[in-house]
Amino acid sequence: MVSFIGNWVQSILLPSKKVPEPFDPVLDYRCWEILRFCIEKKPSVSISLKLLQPLGCIAKDGLSRVQIGAPCDDHESFLLFERVFDCVSFLFSSNTRAFFNAPVDLWISCVTEAINLVQKVSTNEKKGCTILQNLGNCLLEQFSSFLRFHANPKNIFRPFVDKILDPLLELLVLLNSQANSIKHKHAGSTLKIAEEILSNGLFHPQHLSGYFGLKNLNKGIVKDVKGSYHRHLFERFKGIKAESKAVLLAGFGYLLQLFVTRARNQRTSLAPRGTSFKSPQKTSEGSEEPQQQGESIFEVFMQFMEPLVLECKSYSQKDFSDLGVTKLVEVHCMLKSINEMLATVTEEKIYVPTEDTSEGSYLQFLQEIYRVLILMAEKMYDFWVSALHLEDTNVKKMLPLMFVEIVVAVGHFLEIEYKVMGSDLVKLWSMIFALSAINASSKDIKPCLLLTSKISSLSSQVIRTFSELRQVAHSICTLCNTVRTFRAVAGPDAVPGPFSVASLSSHKCFESLATLLSSQTLRDAICTSINSMPEGQSSRCIEELTVDLTETLKWMKSCDEFVDLETQGEPRLMSRKSVFHQRAELFGRYLSELYTSVLDSITVTASNTTLVAKSVERLVNTIRPNLSQLMRNESINPSKFISSVVGKNLSNKQCANWQKIPSLSWFFAFFFRIYTSCRSLYLQSVGLMPPNLAIEATELVGNSFIVCCGKEWTNTSNIIAEGYFAWIVESAGSLWEVIEILSQSLPRNHSGFTTLFYTLHVMALQRLEDLNRQINAFDFLLEDGTQQFDTEDRGKTELLKDPCCLEAARLTGFMMNYVRTLSSGGTDRTSSWDMSICSLDEDSFHIATWRLLCENIDIWSSHASKKDLKNFFSNLIKFSFVQKRSCRDEESSDCQDSCREITLHTISVELLCDTIIYDQKVLLKNLVSCFCGALKKSTSSFITRADEDNALLNISPDLMEILNKLNNEKLVHTYPDSTHAHGVDKYRICENLLNFCSTVPGFHSNSKSFLQLITYILHLERLLLLTLLSRHYESCNPIELIRLFICCRRAMQNLVLKFGKEYPDSKQYSTSSELLGNSYSLIWLLRSVQEIIGLSHEIFGEHTDQKKNTLFSLVDKTSEIFSTLANMNSKFCLLGPKKQIGSSLKHTASESDTSEHDGQAFDTLENLALEHVKTMAEQLEKTTAGIPVTTKDCKCVIKIENSYDNVCWDKLLCTMSCIGGFLWGLVSAFESTIKDYPTASSEERKLMLHYASNFSRSIAKFETFVDICLHVLFMENKDFGSVDLISCRLPQELLCENGFLNIEVVMDVWTMHQLKDNKLQSDGPPGMKRSLLENLLNGEGPFVAFTLRELYSVSAAIVKLKGLISFSGDVCRKACNPFQHLSLNPMVGTACIALQKIADMSDWPDMFSLVWIDGILRYLEVLGTFPELKLSKELYAQIVNAHVSAIGKCILLQGK
Repeated sequence: MVSFIGNWVQSILLPSKKVPEPFDPVLDYRCWEILRFCIEKKPSVSISLKLLQPLGCIAKDGLSRVQIGAPCDDHESFLLFERVFDCVSFLFSSNTRAFFNAPVDLWISCVTEAINLVQKVSTNEKKGCTILQNLGNCLLEQFSSFLRFHANPKNIFRPFVDKILDPLLELLVLLNSQANSIKHKHAGSTLKIAEEILSNGLFHPQHLSGYFGLKNLNKGIVKDVKGSYHRHLFERFKGIKAESKAVLLAGFGYLLQLFVTRARNQRTSLAPRGTSFKSPQKTSEGSEEPQQQGESIFEVFMQFMEPLVLECKSYSQKDFSDLGVTKLVEVHCMLKSINEMLATVTEEKIYVPTEDTSEGSYLQFLQEIYRVLILMAEKMYDFWVSALHLEDTNVKKMLPLMFVEIVVAVGHFLEIEYKVMGSDLVKLWSMIFALSAINASSKDIKPCLLLTSKISSLSSQVIRTFSELRQVAHSICTLCNTVRTFRAVAGPDAVPGPFSVASLSSHKCFESLATLLSSQTLRDAICTSINSMPEGQSSRCIEELTVDLTETLKWMKSCDEFVDLETQGEPRLMSRKSVFHQRAELFGRYLSELYTSVLDSITVTASNTTLVAKSVERLVNTIRPNLSQLMRNESINPSKFISSVVGKNLSNKQCANWQKIPSLSWFFAFFFRIYTSCRSLYLQSVGLMPPNLAIEATELVGNSFIVCCGKEWTNTSNIIAEGYFAWIVESAGSLWEVIEILSQSLPRNHSGFTTLFYTLHVMALQRLEDLNRQINAFDFLLEDGTQQFDTEDRGKTELLKDPCCLEAARLTGFMMNYVRTLSSGGTDRTSSWDMSICSLDEDSFHIATWRLLCENIDIWSSHASKKDLKNFFSNLIKFSFVQKRSCRDEESSDCQDSCREITLHTISVELLCDTIIYDQKVLLKNLVSCFCGALKKSTSSFITRADEDNALLNISPDLMEILNKLNNEKLVHTYPDSTHAHGVDKYRICENLLNFCSTVPGFHSNSKSFLQLITYILHLERLLLLTLLSRHYESCNPIELIRLFICCRRAMQNLVLKFGKEYPDSKQYSTSSELLGNSYSLIWLLRSVQEIIGLSHEIFGEHTDQKKNTLFSLVDKTSEIFSTLANMNSKFCLLGPKKQIGSSLKHTASESDTSEHDGQAFDTLENLALEHVKTMAEQLEKTTAGIPVTTKDCKCVIKIENSYDNVCWDKLLCTMSCIGGFLWGLVSAFESTIKDYPTASSEERKLMLHYASNFSRSIAKFETFVDICLHVLFMENKDFGSVDLISCRLPQELLCENGFLNIEVVMDVWTMHQLKDNKLQSDGPPGMKRSLLENLLNGEGPFVAFTLRELYSVSAAIVKLKGLISFSGDVCRKACNPFQHLSLNPMVGTACIALQKIADMSDWPDMFSLVWIDGILRYLEVLGTFPELKLSKELYAQIVNAHVSAIGKCILLQGK
């Protein structure tokens, strides 16, 4: 039955000769579902080979739907394609050979539709298209198997090439372009299938030997020509060219990779590294291929490449201006195909020089390809130059894409065999320069960005390749030679050579050259290649560089045939002037960049130091004749120097106006850069030389301080401290004189000015380093205790030191001039620099000099004036915080591949992260001073009232007035809007400044700056609060205001904390305590937070998580300030400077008066500190007189059982948090004292107990306040008349006045009659509101939860304090028993219940619950540390059990 149904449904699906029915059953999903059912029930059911026809119809229908845009994911269509795919995939999985015997024509008709379908849907990721692609892949996979296992592959080769090759190649190109795209997820799997089909169809194991024999066919073995069906593939390629199918040309290049992959998998495959193939022997399958032994796979590559090379030859003889866009696209695809083959040669190591023929035919073939491509590139380049003015954008876009392939091909040849390009690297560099120049002239076209990247990569690849050949110097010298010939024209009638840039704009040419030589990839390649040289080659590299530099100097002197200096500036000679300018710029900008890059990258080791030094000496000898003309006879003579460079004597008029000679700066820049690099490299070598050689070498340089030390300095005749140019001329003029003359003579708009003066900055720093070494040596010798010199020698040494100090000050002043330019706003501060001197311009010059100053601040800072240091640090703060990070145009940034650009901002931030500023007091002092000014300016931006000005910021804010207005509610809606233009920047700048102040060390060390910072922060808090109270939120974000307020609190807390960690002197302490120790400051800290929290409900709205994070952070920071202040003042009393000095100093008779005076001052300060702590206690004690409530009535009565709903828990949280901070500050002070005095005498203990007694009343009140708050929080008094002693003393109704529940009377009574019944219960007091704990664990009432945390924190601090002052001495026992009246019952009971609730939970509690549970655990931890509490064993066991159960639940919930 199943077989019958299966045959029947197949008969319906197969095409019929009858009249077509109105509905095609092939498109009925039910037929396919029935067929799948039959195959599933009976896998051996007979399948008709003609079923391929309806499968092709399905593919064709899907393709038509996609082409007309019809939806493929509607129910019917989707169901059809899904059922067909299920049926086919099940059929092929159950019977893999179902269609292996099908005729080739049936397969071709079906597969052609499948290929077209896959190609169309591969760019579409819709649901229906995915099913169609899966269906197409399934059919193609089966076709691949059919080809692989066909009985006679030769019979299907021609039909495959004629009918399937074209669509397959087109699909292959498309899939390769999509293979690495995230957007096309299925492209990779489809690509593998397509490659398998091509491999099985064209490169079946039985076909392989025929490809190896194609070489003999070309040699004239006629008898085999007719029998070689492989030629048909290359005949088809000719047809593809004739038909102008560009995409197929690109696909042809992928075939070689498929061939190599298939051949490698055979038994007779390539040996390692591409050794020769052996053609397969005749197999049982009857291969009729000729058996040619020893044929190399490279010859197969030649067969694939030859048609393309012939085509390229034809194009190299054509004029590209006669070609249209279509032909250009064909050329581009052909070049892509060539690159694919060359990539295969590279990856598979097909070319091995040792396996070449004796005639070198393989190398010759590669050279032929290279020669043809270069000829073709020359034609393309000429066309591009002529096409610059064309309006056809399609042509302009194709040209850079074609050259991308040319550049990539050259890179492949470099990797395959460098000999392919011959020994003339200059031509290669010329092409690179020309392409870079023409590309810069067309950079508005998007493909030019890709070409720029490829050119940069090729140039670095050239350097790396010759570095591997140990010929890096050769590649760099040829690069220098090419730079010298850049834009060179022999005369007006001369014909430009290949890749000439004579017709291009000189500006664009030099811009492109700067772009190329300053690219990070090329610079890295040069640096890496020079660094990786063998040690012995370093000196040889310098020698080759010296030879090239000599050629450069000769080349520059030959310029006199082009320029007549007598007629500079005359219009008729502007062209000659241009040539002179070009040579000078090539000389000073580009050649100097290459030379210094090599010199700066050479590695000096102990084994090559002498050779390197000798080579550097010879290099300096090359430039000495020119530089010696500049500073001969202790004077500076620029005109003589210029004459020596250009090789022509200057007239008297020219000597008087030498600074007017154009491009003169490039001459100075060239020689100065070479000299600085040589000097630096030479001094590195000296540092590694043996002592005797080192001394001789320093005599040559003219600075014996580099190596001489000790006794050698004591003989002033041994001290050689000559000028910077002593290596050039013994009695040379000073560097300062050179700088002075050039600064006064050369205008800033002079060509090469930026490069020259950047180099002068480098030279100044080198000289300062020498001077610092000399000055330090002189200071050591002139110390009083050394006694190295007699009076006469000491006087000589002082005379030697003074000129050094003067020269150092002058050089530093020169560098500071450019900092003043930055301050005056004379530059674009948003620009960036790629760290290449070659690319310096007016804007990047300031970035480069700023980087020099920041990186070498330790060298020049000791010689700078106070004004200059202040100016420097003002700019440092401004660039770090006030200015935004540079937003450079993305397109220009993309032109620099691997570009690491820096800005004024990044440099400044890097310096601020360096510890050197904070280690030197002078630098830190200036930084703090400038920072204070920046914070003041930032704070002043929030002032908008007419009656306020910046001068008010210098004095302490009148917090008393603000608090009075807050109490009278006179500030609401009265303060004007403080925002204006750039408001976001204002917040960002201020926030960054405050965050920096919070983290950086040392800002507290100076009392004046410390007070200024605290004053500005208080002013900023005041202005922010007034802005919030004004409720003008239209132009600002109130959340940003609150965040900024938190930054203020964090900064203040960190400043006070750092100040308190170190014992300040009396002056520091007295000045700081005046600002933070008064009652108004303390009230402000608390009241301002309460006001902000009161506003938070309307500001944050539904943003509960953001509200909780923000406000709880604000409360914690305020609490930490109270803790720090209490700790600092208490330690000053308990462990103050008087005690430290008394225990550490041994006074002499002459010191007694001073000691007595200091003792009186410290007594005064201790009293002042005590008063500050008392003030804190009193102010916080006043807050316990009432519980804040939400009622708005001025006077009313609230029943005790309704008080929970009326309490303002957020304000109560602030109060409790500050009380807790104060108490924990006292705890920290007592713990520090006990730790520092573990064996304190009874007298000292009495003093500590006396100090603690000052706060006994306040502590008692805080304890009572906690008890009352707990009662209000947890006790249900409706059903219990007098359930606890607190309820007995609380009236049934409490009076509410001005928003506070008045409990003052209750507090006083309760404090005087504390609980005597200390019977503890682990289940809490009767009537406890247990449901509240469950709600808090679920995340409800976050402010209530945090208030509970602070209640426990305060209680823990009280227990800790009472325990710390319960000393073991008898005196303390008789004085009091601190735990006698400690109220524990409600606290312990509530804690146990909370822990038990956690243990009973089935899931994680709310994350904020863990914070208030932390308060409970902290309380229990404190209880456990004091055995004096005498807890019963039963209670102790219950607490431990509850704690362990909660821990176990947490571990369980974590899954551990």
